[in-house]
Amino acid sequence: MKNSRFTHVTITPRSEIAEHSNNTQAHIIVHPSVIEKHSNLPEILFSKTSLLSSNHQKHIISEPISSVISKDTELSPQSNHQASTNKLWIISLAIILVTAGLLALFIGIYALMHPVKSMTTATTMTTTTSSTTTTTTCQSLLDFDTIGTSYTPVPNGYGCFQWSGATVLQYLTFGTLSGYNTAVSSVPFVIYTSTTLTMSIVNATFTMNSSMAASAWNDNLNVSISGLLHGVTMQATSLLLQVFTKTNITLNWSGIDTMTLTTGGGTHNTNVGGTGEFVAIDNMLVAH
Repeated sequence: MKNSRFTHVTITPRSEIAEHSNNTQAHIIVHPSVIEKHSNLPEILFSKTSLLSSNHQKHIISEPISSVISKDTELSPQSNHQASTNKLWIISLAIILVTAGLLALFIGIYALMHPVKSMTTATTMTTTTSSTTTTTTCQSLLDFDTIGTSYTPVPNGYGCFQWSGATVLQYLTFGTLSGYNTAVSSVPFVIYTSTTLTMSIVNATFTMNSSMAASAWNDNLNVSISGLLHGVTMQATSLLLQVFTKTNITLNWSGIDTMTLTTGGGTHNTNVGGTGEFVAIDNMLVAH
């Protein structure tokens, strides 16, 4: 659409025409057909041959603008372009808002269908890996046959006890004429001591039930036994052992954490070759 199709019109209320005032004038762009349509009306006043251009005239109209502008009135190309631009901005904004809403809806649906996995599995694997422990069997029968060779001290941890003053010996080390052969109950080893034997358990208590014993070289060997809890003597007894007589020492002491056994005295047996205040012990029965 070209500008030549429009005419520039200045519209002024009738009351202002007499006073020749331009303060209330309004400028509009009007299609020539509108001018032609109203050219015979007496209310339309034309100025004295005031030409804007070959295609535009200046008119003074005393009627309201609505009486002049009809359905045939058209806007200028600039106004039409601005209106189109505004519509495009509104449409673009609406598209952006709809797109953002759809994206948020999609994210919400995806989050519901694909929840975040917890770290429980990794934490469980770490715990499992780090929880490997060594289990020690606390047997109730201590036969001393799996410790090692003769003259090996009983190691700490054997039977879940701490040991002191106890040594392993093969029962036939001195032949058949000795108390070691007398005391053995499960071959091939017994333990012996000539001073004080101590066995204890940490952070727990145990029951000392019984053991098999004999004097190695002396008859009437005096053996003193005590049961303690936190260093306090709870039980105590003493007895005499012979070289060729096996004795079942039955105690049944419960609630103790330490047992001590001490030897002394006695008379040498002339049928044996060794000497000393030694005692031979085998097959201790305990309860944890």
